[in-house]
Amino acid sequence: HIIPRHMGGTDDDSNIVQLTIDEHANAHKELYEKFGLKEDYIAWKSLSGQFSDQERLYELASLRW
Repeated sequence: HIIPRHMGGTDDDSNIVQLTIDEHANAHKELYEKFGLKEDYIAWKSLSGQFSDQERLYELASLRW
């Protein structure tokens, strides 16, 4: 997603771009550094292999509280 869904982006074709996993991770890292949103932090760490599935689920659960 060009504009991530957690920032109001849609699944419309005009909001989709094809990226490698590394490019996707870096895009979320850049968004996290710019806006500080935890959703981007979790996506960056998960996509780059720095979070296990268990860590990712724990972090995502913390967003709901």
